[in-house]
Amino acid sequence: MGILPRIIRNFFHMVSLLTSTAVDVLRATVWEGVLKRSALALVTTVVVIASTLTMFAYFPGAIGGAVGSLVETTPAVAGISGLSRFTVAAWGPSDPAEPTTAATEPTEPETVEPAPSGEPAVNNVKDATEKTVSNDTRLFYYVNTKDSFQSLKAHWDKIDILAPQTYYIDKSGYLNGSVDDNVKQLAKERDIKLLPLVTNKDFSRKIADDLLTTPWKRTRLIGALLAEAEHEGYMGFQVDFENLADGHRSHLNAFMKEMSERFEEKGKIASIAVMSKWNDRINPEFDYRTIGKYAHLVTVMSYDEHYRGSDPGPVAGIPWVDGVATYTAQTIPPDKVLMGIPLYFRQWGGSKPSGSYQDAMAMVSGNDAPVWFNDEHKSPHFVYEDADGRNHNVWFENKDSFVSKMELSQRHGFQGFSAWRLGQEDPGVWDYLEQDSKPKA
Repeated sequence: MGILPRIIRNFFHMVSLLTSTAVDVLRATVWEGVLKRSALALVTTVVVIASTLTMFAYFPGAIGGAVGSLVETTPAVAGISGLSRFTVAAWGPSDPAEPTTAATEPTEPETVEPAPSGEPAVNNVKDATEKTVSNDTRLFYYVNTKDSFQSLKAHWDKIDILAPQTYYIDKSGYLNGSVDDNVKQLAKERDIKLLPLVTNKDFSRKIADDLLTTPWKRTRLIGALLAEAEHEGYMGFQVDFENLADGHRSHLNAFMKEMSERFEEKGKIASIAVMSKWNDRINPEFDYRTIGKYAHLVTVMSYDEHYRGSDPGPVAGIPWVDGVATYTAQTIPPDKVLMGIPLYFRQWGGSKPSGSYQDAMAMVSGNDAPVWFNDEHKSPHFVYEDADGRNHNVWFENKDSFVSKMELSQRHGFQGFSAWRLGQEDPGVWDYLEQDSKPKA
Protein backbone atom coordinates (compact mmCIF):
# COMPACT_ATOMS: atom_id res chain seq x y z
CA MET A 1 0.00 0.00 0.00
CA GLY A 2 1.33 3.47 -0.92
CA ILE A 3 2.14 6.17 1.61
CA LEU A 4 -0.87 8.39 0.82
CA PRO A 5 -3.50 5.61 1.03
CA ARG A 6 -1.97 4.49 4.33
CA ILE A 7 -2.13 8.02 5.71
CA ILE A 8 -5.76 8.36 4.62
CA ARG A 9 -6.68 5.00 6.11
CA ASN A 10 -5.10 5.77 9.45
CA PHE A 11 -6.54 9.27 9.47
CA PHE A 12 -10.11 7.95 9.28
CA HIS A 13 -9.33 5.27 11.85
CA MET A 14 -8.05 7.92 14.24
CA VAL A 15 -11.09 10.12 13.66
CA SER A 16 -13.24 7.15 14.67
CA LEU A 17 -11.19 6.61 17.82
CA LEU A 18 -11.34 10.33 18.68
CA THR A 19 -15.13 10.28 18.39
CA SER A 20 -15.43 7.27 20.71
CA THR A 21 -12.99 8.83 23.18
CA ALA A 22 -14.87 12.14 23.21
CA VAL A 23 -18.15 10.36 23.96
CA ASP A 24 -16.64 8.47 26.86
CA VAL A 25 -14.99 11.59 28.24
CA LEU A 26 -18.33 13.41 28.20
CA ARG A 27 -19.96 10.46 29.99
CA ALA A 28 -17.13 10.57 32.53
CA THR A 29 -17.94 14.23 33.16
CA VAL A 30 -21.52 13.36 34.07
CA TRP A 31 -20.66 10.36 36.22
CA GLU A 32 -17.61 11.66 38.09
CA GLY A 33 -18.06 15.42 38.03
CA VAL A 34 -14.54 16.05 36.79
CA LEU A 35 -15.08 18.62 34.06
CA LYS A 36 -11.56 20.01 34.18
CA ARG A 37 -9.92 16.60 34.13
CA SER A 38 -12.16 15.45 31.30
CA ALA A 39 -11.44 18.55 29.21
CA LEU A 40 -7.71 18.04 29.75
CA ALA A 41 -8.08 14.39 28.71
CA LEU A 42 -9.79 15.42 25.48
CA VAL A 43 -7.11 18.02 24.66
CA THR A 44 -4.39 15.48 25.43
CA THR A 45 -6.03 12.99 23.10
CA VAL A 46 -6.16 15.49 20.22
CA VAL A 47 -2.50 16.49 20.68
CA VAL A 48 -1.26 12.90 20.81
CA ILE A 49 -3.31 11.91 17.76
CA ALA A 50 -2.02 14.85 15.73
CA SER A 51 1.62 14.31 16.70
CA THR A 52 1.63 10.59 16.00
CA LEU A 53 -0.50 10.42 12.86
CA THR A 54 2.52 10.39 10.54
CA MET A 55 4.17 7.62 12.53
CA PHE A 56 1.00 5.52 12.26
CA ALA A 57 1.07 5.94 8.47
CA TYR A 58 4.41 4.14 8.34
CA PHE A 59 4.04 1.89 11.38
CA PRO A 60 0.35 1.02 11.73
CA GLY A 61 1.14 -1.87 14.06
CA ALA A 62 2.29 0.57 16.74
CA ILE A 63 -1.14 2.07 17.20
CA GLY A 64 -2.43 -0.51 19.68
CA GLY A 65 0.38 0.16 22.13
CA ALA A 66 0.31 3.93 21.67
CA VAL A 67 -3.42 4.29 22.23
CA GLY A 68 -3.34 1.81 25.10
CA SER A 69 -0.66 3.92 26.77
CA LEU A 70 -2.75 7.07 26.27
CA VAL A 71 -5.80 5.52 27.85
CA GLU A 72 -3.94 4.09 30.82
CA THR A 73 -2.53 7.54 31.64
CA THR A 74 -5.87 9.37 31.21
CA PRO A 75 -7.97 8.42 34.29
CA ALA A 76 -11.13 10.17 33.14
CA VAL A 77 -11.15 7.94 30.08
CA ALA A 78 -9.65 4.71 31.38
CA GLY A 79 -11.98 4.32 34.34
CA ILE A 80 -15.31 4.90 32.65
CA SER A 81 -16.08 2.53 29.83
CA GLY A 82 -13.15 0.17 29.60
CA LEU A 83 -11.71 2.12 26.66
CA SER A 84 -8.29 0.55 27.09
CA ARG A 85 -9.70 -2.89 26.29
CA PHE A 86 -11.79 -1.39 23.49
CA THR A 87 -8.84 0.28 21.76
CA VAL A 88 -6.73 -2.84 21.93
CA ALA A 89 -9.56 -4.78 20.34
CA ALA A 90 -10.09 -2.15 17.66
CA TRP A 91 -6.46 -1.39 16.81
CA GLY A 92 -4.21 -4.09 18.16
CA PRO A 93 -4.55 -7.85 18.64
CA SER A 94 -7.97 -9.45 18.54
CA ASP A 95 -9.85 -10.10 21.82
CA PRO A 96 -8.97 -13.24 23.77
CA ALA A 97 -11.05 -16.22 22.78
CA GLU A 98 -14.36 -16.72 24.53
CA PRO A 99 -14.54 -19.51 27.12
CA THR A 100 -14.99 -22.83 25.41
CA THR A 101 -18.03 -23.74 27.50
CA ALA A 102 -20.47 -25.42 25.16
CA ALA A 103 -23.70 -23.55 24.54
CA THR A 104 -25.56 -26.78 23.93
CA GLU A 105 -27.07 -28.81 26.74
CA PRO A 106 -24.47 -31.00 28.47
CA THR A 107 -25.42 -34.34 29.93
CA GLU A 108 -26.09 -33.86 33.63
CA PRO A 109 -25.11 -36.73 35.96
CA GLU A 110 -27.62 -37.94 38.50
CA THR A 111 -25.34 -36.88 41.36
CA VAL A 112 -23.53 -33.57 41.32
CA GLU A 113 -20.48 -33.00 43.53
CA PRO A 114 -21.06 -30.21 46.05
CA ALA A 115 -19.70 -26.81 45.15
CA PRO A 116 -16.64 -25.71 47.15
CA SER A 117 -16.96 -23.00 49.73
CA GLY A 118 -16.52 -19.52 48.36
CA GLU A 119 -13.02 -18.09 48.72
CA PRO A 120 -12.71 -14.89 50.75
CA ALA A 121 -12.71 -11.79 48.54
CA VAL A 122 -11.92 -8.14 49.01
CA ASN A 123 -15.62 -7.39 48.91
CA ASN A 124 -16.85 -10.42 50.82
CA VAL A 125 -20.63 -10.12 51.11
CA LYS A 126 -20.58 -10.67 54.86
CA ASP A 127 -18.27 -7.71 55.27
CA ALA A 128 -20.35 -5.60 52.91
CA THR A 129 -23.54 -6.28 54.84
CA GLU A 130 -21.82 -6.14 58.23
CA LYS A 131 -23.06 -9.61 59.06
CA THR A 132 -21.20 -11.82 61.52
CA VAL A 133 -23.12 -15.01 60.81
CA SER A 134 -24.35 -16.60 57.61
CA ASN A 135 -27.85 -17.29 56.26
CA ASP A 136 -29.53 -14.17 57.62
CA THR A 137 -28.95 -11.58 54.88
CA ARG A 138 -32.25 -9.99 53.86
CA LEU A 139 -32.48 -8.48 50.40
CA PHE A 140 -35.71 -6.88 49.20
CA TYR A 141 -36.33 -5.79 45.63
CA TYR A 142 -37.76 -2.33 45.07
CA VAL A 143 -39.64 -0.65 42.22
CA ASN A 144 -40.67 2.99 41.82
CA THR A 145 -44.22 2.66 43.14
CA LYS A 146 -46.01 4.24 46.09
CA ASP A 147 -46.55 0.93 47.90
CA SER A 148 -42.88 0.00 47.54
CA PHE A 149 -41.69 3.28 49.06
CA GLN A 150 -44.24 3.17 51.89
CA SER A 151 -43.11 -0.33 52.80
CA LEU A 152 -39.48 0.78 52.75
CA LYS A 153 -40.19 3.71 55.06
CA ALA A 154 -42.14 1.52 57.48
CA HIS A 155 -39.81 -1.48 57.63
CA TRP A 156 -36.32 -0.22 56.79
CA ASP A 157 -34.92 -1.65 60.03
CA LYS A 158 -35.55 -5.23 58.84
CA ILE A 159 -33.79 -4.81 55.47
CA ASP A 160 -30.07 -5.36 54.92
CA ILE A 161 -29.85 -4.83 51.16
CA LEU A 162 -32.24 -2.88 48.94
CA ALA A 163 -32.17 -3.77 45.26
CA PRO A 164 -34.01 -1.15 43.16
CA GLN A 165 -34.91 -2.33 39.67
CA THR A 166 -34.12 1.04 38.10
CA TYR A 167 -31.27 0.60 35.60
CA TYR A 168 -31.39 -0.88 32.11
CA ILE A 169 -29.31 -1.40 28.99
CA ASP A 170 -30.62 0.29 25.84
CA LYS A 171 -30.43 -0.99 22.26
CA SER A 172 -26.99 0.59 21.82
CA GLY A 173 -25.62 -1.17 24.89
CA TYR A 174 -25.43 1.96 27.06
CA LEU A 175 -26.35 2.15 30.72
CA ASN A 176 -29.47 4.15 31.61
CA GLY A 177 -31.31 4.84 34.85
CA SER A 178 -30.85 6.02 38.41
CA VAL A 179 -32.10 5.41 41.93
CA ASP A 180 -34.66 7.90 43.23
CA ASP A 181 -33.07 10.57 45.43
CA ASN A 182 -35.55 9.91 48.25
CA VAL A 183 -34.59 6.24 48.28
CA LYS A 184 -30.87 7.04 48.28
CA GLN A 185 -31.30 9.51 51.12
CA LEU A 186 -33.30 7.08 53.25
CA ALA A 187 -30.82 4.28 52.59
CA LYS A 188 -27.92 6.52 53.58
CA GLU A 189 -29.60 7.70 56.78
CA ARG A 190 -30.65 4.17 57.78
CA ASP A 191 -27.47 2.38 56.75
CA ILE A 192 -29.14 0.18 54.13
CA LYS A 193 -26.85 -1.15 51.41
CA LEU A 194 -27.94 -0.43 47.82
CA LEU A 195 -27.45 -3.08 45.15
CA PRO A 196 -29.38 -1.83 42.08
CA LEU A 197 -30.49 -4.16 39.30
CA VAL A 198 -29.55 -3.64 35.68
CA THR A 199 -31.73 -5.35 33.08
CA ASN A 200 -31.77 -5.75 29.33
CA LYS A 201 -34.55 -3.23 28.58
CA ASP A 202 -37.96 -4.92 28.47
CA PHE A 203 -35.98 -8.16 28.75
CA SER A 204 -35.23 -7.84 25.05
CA ARG A 205 -33.33 -10.82 23.67
CA LYS A 206 -31.96 -8.67 20.85
CA ILE A 207 -30.45 -6.18 23.29
CA ALA A 208 -28.95 -8.99 25.36
CA ASP A 209 -27.57 -10.71 22.28
CA ASP A 210 -25.92 -7.57 20.93
CA LEU A 211 -24.36 -6.81 24.31
CA LEU A 212 -23.19 -10.25 25.37
CA THR A 213 -21.76 -11.30 22.01
CA THR A 214 -19.77 -8.07 21.56
CA PRO A 215 -16.70 -8.13 23.84
CA TRP A 216 -15.94 -4.39 23.74
CA LYS A 217 -19.57 -3.56 24.58
CA ARG A 218 -19.40 -5.89 27.57
CA THR A 219 -16.24 -4.14 28.72
CA ARG A 220 -17.76 -0.70 28.21
CA LEU A 221 -20.87 -1.60 30.21
CA ILE A 222 -18.86 -3.07 33.07
CA GLY A 223 -16.82 0.12 33.22
CA ALA A 224 -19.99 2.22 33.30
CA LEU A 225 -21.51 0.08 36.06
CA LEU A 226 -18.35 0.30 38.13
CA ALA A 227 -18.12 4.07 37.69
CA GLU A 228 -21.78 4.47 38.69
CA ALA A 229 -21.36 2.26 41.75
CA GLU A 230 -18.33 4.25 42.91
CA HIS A 231 -19.92 7.63 42.22
CA GLU A 232 -23.22 6.79 43.97
CA GLY A 233 -21.74 4.73 46.79
CA TYR A 234 -23.57 1.51 45.85
CA MET A 235 -22.24 -1.76 47.22
CA GLY A 236 -22.25 -2.97 43.60
CA PHE A 237 -24.73 -4.01 40.93
CA GLN A 238 -26.88 -7.06 40.28
CA VAL A 239 -27.25 -8.16 36.66
CA ASP A 240 -30.75 -9.36 35.75
CA PHE A 241 -30.56 -10.43 32.12
CA GLU A 242 -33.62 -12.45 31.17
CA ASN A 243 -35.10 -14.03 28.03
CA LEU A 244 -31.64 -15.19 26.96
CA ALA A 245 -30.91 -17.82 24.32
CA ASP A 246 -29.08 -21.07 25.03
CA GLY A 247 -26.17 -19.80 22.96
CA HIS A 248 -25.57 -16.92 25.38
CA ARG A 249 -24.16 -19.29 28.01
CA SER A 250 -20.45 -18.81 27.28
CA HIS A 251 -20.88 -15.06 26.69
CA LEU A 252 -22.67 -14.60 30.02
CA ASN A 253 -19.88 -16.54 31.72
CA ALA A 254 -17.31 -14.22 30.13
CA PHE A 255 -19.29 -11.16 31.23
CA MET A 256 -19.49 -12.30 34.86
CA LYS A 257 -15.81 -13.22 34.95
CA GLU A 258 -14.74 -9.78 33.79
CA MET A 259 -17.30 -7.99 35.94
CA SER A 260 -16.28 -9.80 39.12
CA GLU A 261 -12.56 -9.24 38.51
CA ARG A 262 -12.95 -5.51 37.88
CA PHE A 263 -15.47 -4.96 40.68
CA GLU A 264 -13.33 -6.85 43.17
CA GLU A 265 -10.41 -4.53 42.47
CA LYS A 266 -12.57 -1.64 43.71
CA GLY A 267 -14.20 -3.50 46.60
CA LYS A 268 -17.61 -3.75 44.92
CA ILE A 269 -20.08 -6.62 44.67
CA ALA A 270 -20.65 -8.22 41.26
CA SER A 271 -24.00 -9.97 41.57
CA ILE A 272 -26.40 -11.74 39.24
CA ALA A 273 -29.98 -13.03 39.34
CA VAL A 274 -30.40 -16.42 37.65
CA MET A 275 -33.42 -18.40 36.51
CA SER A 276 -34.30 -21.44 38.61
CA LYS A 277 -33.33 -24.96 37.56
CA TRP A 278 -33.16 -28.51 38.88
CA ASN A 279 -30.42 -29.61 36.50
CA ASP A 280 -28.30 -28.11 33.74
CA ARG A 281 -30.71 -29.09 30.98
CA ILE A 282 -33.17 -26.51 32.30
CA ASN A 283 -32.38 -22.90 31.39
CA PRO A 284 -28.94 -23.93 30.06
CA GLU A 285 -27.98 -20.31 29.38
CA PHE A 286 -27.30 -20.04 33.13
CA ASP A 287 -24.21 -22.07 33.97
CA TYR A 288 -24.57 -22.26 37.74
CA ARG A 289 -21.16 -23.76 38.41
CA THR A 290 -19.22 -21.17 36.39
CA ILE A 291 -21.40 -18.27 37.53
CA GLY A 292 -20.94 -19.41 41.13
CA LYS A 293 -17.19 -19.41 40.63
CA TYR A 294 -17.06 -15.75 39.61
CA ALA A 295 -20.10 -13.90 41.02
CA HIS A 296 -19.85 -12.60 44.56
CA LEU A 297 -23.57 -12.91 45.25
CA VAL A 298 -26.20 -14.92 43.34
CA THR A 299 -29.96 -14.55 43.60
CA VAL A 300 -31.68 -17.74 42.50
CA MET A 301 -35.17 -16.79 41.32
CA SER A 302 -36.87 -19.80 42.86
CA TYR A 303 -40.39 -18.82 41.90
CA ASP A 304 -42.99 -19.10 39.17
CA GLU A 305 -43.28 -22.85 39.41
CA HIS A 306 -46.67 -22.11 37.87
CA TYR A 307 -47.31 -19.06 35.73
CA ARG A 308 -49.73 -17.48 33.32
CA GLY A 309 -50.19 -20.05 30.59
CA SER A 310 -49.53 -23.07 32.82
CA ASP A 311 -52.07 -25.06 34.81
CA PRO A 312 -53.05 -23.45 38.13
CA GLY A 313 -50.73 -24.18 41.01
CA PRO A 314 -48.47 -22.67 43.66
CA VAL A 315 -46.15 -19.83 42.73
CA ALA A 316 -43.36 -21.65 44.54
CA GLY A 317 -44.39 -24.86 46.27
CA ILE A 318 -41.93 -26.18 48.86
CA PRO A 319 -41.13 -29.51 47.09
CA TRP A 320 -40.31 -27.61 43.89
CA VAL A 321 -38.29 -24.95 45.71
CA ASP A 322 -36.39 -27.64 47.61
CA GLY A 323 -35.40 -29.23 44.30
CA VAL A 324 -34.07 -25.90 43.04
CA ALA A 325 -32.27 -25.27 46.33
CA THR A 326 -30.68 -28.72 46.35
CA TYR A 327 -29.24 -28.31 42.85
CA THR A 328 -28.13 -24.78 43.70
CA ALA A 329 -26.25 -25.94 46.82
CA GLN A 330 -24.47 -28.58 44.73
CA THR A 331 -23.23 -26.11 42.12
CA ILE A 332 -22.87 -22.67 43.76
CA PRO A 333 -21.10 -22.04 47.10
CA PRO A 334 -24.03 -21.68 49.52
CA ASP A 335 -22.50 -18.62 51.20
CA LYS A 336 -22.90 -16.78 47.90
CA VAL A 337 -26.58 -17.65 47.46
CA LEU A 338 -29.69 -15.60 48.21
CA MET A 339 -32.76 -17.77 47.69
CA GLY A 340 -35.58 -15.95 45.91
CA ILE A 341 -38.90 -15.73 47.75
CA PRO A 342 -42.05 -14.45 46.01
CA LEU A 343 -44.45 -12.11 47.80
CA TYR A 344 -47.20 -11.97 45.13
CA PHE A 345 -50.15 -14.00 43.85
CA ARG A 346 -50.95 -15.66 40.54
CA GLN A 347 -54.51 -15.83 39.24
CA TRP A 348 -55.97 -18.05 36.56
CA GLY A 349 -59.27 -17.02 34.99
CA GLY A 350 -59.20 -13.32 35.77
CA SER A 351 -58.11 -10.09 34.15
CA LYS A 352 -55.45 -9.49 36.84
CA PRO A 353 -52.89 -12.30 36.49
CA SER A 354 -50.77 -11.24 39.46
CA GLY A 355 -50.60 -8.73 42.28
CA SER A 356 -50.00 -8.16 45.97
CA TYR A 357 -51.14 -9.91 49.11
CA GLN A 358 -53.50 -7.00 49.75
CA ASP A 359 -55.04 -7.49 46.29
CA ALA A 360 -55.57 -11.18 47.04
CA MET A 361 -57.27 -10.43 50.34
CA ALA A 362 -59.56 -7.94 48.59
CA MET A 363 -60.65 -10.71 46.21
CA VAL A 364 -61.24 -13.03 49.17
CA SER A 365 -63.45 -10.54 51.02
CA GLY A 366 -65.20 -9.33 47.90
CA ASN A 367 -66.22 -12.84 46.85
CA ASP A 368 -66.63 -14.57 50.24
CA ALA A 369 -63.99 -17.05 49.13
CA PRO A 370 -62.67 -19.49 51.73
CA VAL A 371 -58.86 -19.79 51.89
CA TRP A 372 -57.10 -23.15 52.15
CA PHE A 373 -53.49 -23.72 53.07
CA ASN A 374 -51.98 -26.58 51.08
CA ASP A 375 -49.77 -28.38 53.56
CA GLU A 376 -47.79 -30.26 50.88
CA HIS A 377 -46.79 -27.11 49.01
CA LYS A 378 -46.92 -24.79 52.06
CA SER A 379 -48.93 -22.33 49.97
CA PRO A 380 -52.37 -20.73 50.44
CA HIS A 381 -54.98 -20.59 47.68
CA PHE A 382 -58.64 -19.97 47.00
CA VAL A 383 -61.17 -20.29 44.21
CA TYR A 384 -64.30 -18.30 43.45
CA GLU A 385 -66.90 -17.67 40.77
CA ASP A 386 -67.48 -14.09 39.66
CA ALA A 387 -70.77 -12.41 38.75
CA ASP A 388 -70.39 -13.51 35.13
CA GLY A 389 -70.03 -17.15 36.12
CA ARG A 390 -66.29 -17.33 35.42
CA ASN A 391 -64.13 -19.48 37.67
CA HIS A 392 -61.02 -17.98 39.26
CA ASN A 393 -58.16 -19.95 40.82
CA VAL A 394 -55.68 -17.98 42.94
CA TRP A 395 -52.45 -19.08 44.60
CA PHE A 396 -50.68 -16.53 46.74
CA GLU A 397 -48.01 -16.03 49.41
CA ASN A 398 -48.50 -15.13 53.06
CA LYS A 399 -46.46 -15.11 56.25
CA ASP A 400 -46.66 -18.90 56.69
CA SER A 401 -45.48 -19.67 53.15
CA PHE A 402 -42.71 -17.07 53.56
CA VAL A 403 -41.49 -18.64 56.80
CA SER A 404 -41.44 -22.11 55.21
CA LYS A 405 -39.19 -20.86 52.40
CA MET A 406 -36.93 -18.89 54.72
CA GLU A 407 -36.43 -21.95 56.90
CA LEU A 408 -35.67 -24.05 53.82
CA SER A 409 -33.02 -21.51 52.79
CA GLN A 410 -31.44 -21.72 56.23
CA ARG A 411 -31.39 -25.53 56.12
CA HIS A 412 -29.35 -25.36 52.91
CA GLY A 413 -26.92 -22.92 54.53
CA PHE A 414 -27.54 -20.10 52.08
CA GLN A 415 -26.34 -16.56 52.74
CA GLY A 416 -29.94 -15.39 53.01
CA PHE A 417 -32.97 -14.60 50.90
CA SER A 418 -34.06 -12.08 48.27
CA ALA A 419 -37.76 -11.22 48.16
CA TRP A 420 -39.72 -9.88 45.17
CA ARG A 421 -40.92 -7.26 45.94
CA LEU A 422 -41.45 -4.56 48.58
CA GLY A 423 -45.08 -3.45 48.78
CA GLN A 424 -46.58 -6.82 47.82
CA GLU A 425 -45.95 -8.66 51.08
CA ASP A 426 -48.24 -9.95 53.80
CA PRO A 427 -47.72 -7.54 56.75
CA GLY A 428 -47.24 -10.62 58.91
CA VAL A 429 -43.85 -11.13 57.24
CA TRP A 430 -42.53 -8.12 59.15
CA ASP A 431 -43.86 -9.49 62.45
CA TYR A 432 -41.87 -12.66 61.84
CA LEU A 433 -38.69 -10.82 60.85
CA GLU A 434 -39.06 -8.58 63.91
CA GLN A 435 -38.41 -11.58 66.16
CA ASP A 436 -34.70 -11.77 65.32
CA SER A 437 -34.00 -8.34 63.85
CA LYS A 438 -30.81 -6.60 64.90
CA PRO A 439 -31.43 -3.02 65.97
CA LYS A 440 -30.06 -0.32 63.68
CA ALA A 441 -28.93 3.12 64.69
